[in-house]
Amino acid sequence: MHNAWRYLPTDLPLWQAVYWHIQQWERVGVAEALLTELRTKARRIIADTTGLLIAVAVVAAGRQDRDGAMTALLSAYLTTPSRHVSPTKPSRGS
Repeated sequence: MHNAWRYLPTDLPLWQAVYWHIQQWERVGVAEALLTELRTKARRIIADTTGLLIAVAVVAAGRQDRDGAMTALLSAYLTTPSRHVSPTKPSRGS
């Protein structure tokens, strides 16, 4: 849908400028390099009971889950006033 570019949020530059930069990045392979880098990472998230994001930890995909979880929990502890954590199993997208 090419018209979607015209609906960018108003706090971004004009859609023509954003589109031009994206095209330049595609031409030199920036998008593919970013995707390749992201595929080597694992994300650990902490959300509240309503699903709102509290903390995110991006770690190497080879790290144990417990290590990634500790990174995310420490991040949440240091950045939020919440001090109670109840472990739950991850949602599988109802």
